[in-house]
Amino acid sequence: MFIKSMLLLSLLNPFSSGEQLPSIESQLYKADDVLHVESCFAHERATYDGFVSYSVNEFKASGGKAFSSLTDEIFKERFKAGFYEKFKRNIDCYLIQYQSEGAVVDGYLVTEKDNNEVLPLVIHNRGGNGEYGKSTILSMLSHMPLLKEGAIVMGSQYRAKDEFGGADVKDVHALIEIGKSLASVKKDDINMIGVSRGGMMSYLVAKQRDDIKKLVIQAGMSDLALSMRERLGFKAVYEARIPNYSESPNVALHARSAINWVDEINERVEILLLHGDADKRVDVKNASNMASKLASLNRKHKLVIYPGGGHSLKKEKRKVNKEISNWLF
Repeated sequence: MFIKSMLLLSLLNPFSSGEQLPSIESQLYKADDVLHVESCFAHERATYDGFVSYSVNEFKASGGKAFSSLTDEIFKERFKAGFYEKFKRNIDCYLIQYQSEGAVVDGYLVTEKDNNEVLPLVIHNRGGNGEYGKSTILSMLSHMPLLKEGAIVMGSQYRAKDEFGGADVKDVHALIEIGKSLASVKKDDINMIGVSRGGMMSYLVAKQRDDIKKLVIQAGMSDLALSMRERLGFKAVYEARIPNYSESPNVALHARSAINWVDEINERVEILLLHGDADKRVDVKNASNMASKLASLNRKHKLVIYPGGGHSLKKEKRKVNKEISNWLF
């Protein structure tokens, strides 16, 4: 039995403890379907001033009107040079381009610098749609609490032709396969965090796979029809993004709403639901109704509702990070 167990471990990870792993950069370069790899601190981002200017442009592109007046000077007031040097010194951060069934997709990987251990993989599924809500490099670096717990974090920006839970779901699957091909990743410890729209993406991916261990759904969408009733602005997103939405809206929303089919997700998957009861973008009932459904199915889950918490749970960030770390690790 001992020999069989050791053989299984060697198949899951061919590198023995103490043996030097290849650099994460070289692992990415060698991974199938990865087309390009570059450091988050390369090119103009190699200096503090260059990083600031690049980040300001990122926030303006992905954050909409909220960041239209952002300047380098304002950014520097919040993001000091010391923060930049700390991230650069302690984190390996890579921007990647990869193939996903013919589409070229942007993504990223972050891990603690010079790691030589085989670690759990956390896939972070972002919110937003199209260019709006894309992960900035600063948001990638903000995964440091997960890295300190001993995780590798990867995320997809989704394909340019965003179908809001359609073909773009394949982009997450493709990223997971890239992650699992890396020598630094534990093949049997794959987890996902989904934020806002990323909650929908996480449910859909988990439904289609049997290798996901745990989910964290933060301010996530589980019922798209409910979300549209509570916030009419979603209708325009659905019409713009979901193929053939006008022809069969009920079918499209049902297929993307985990509240209708969460029983099809592997019963071993453990689900943490985090939501603020003052969320004006994704109604808290997406979480509370899902918790009731999971309870009726006798599925392992936990619901945490933050009184007065908004969509980003910015004020509750430390509590949120603690809940996520306790759940995943």
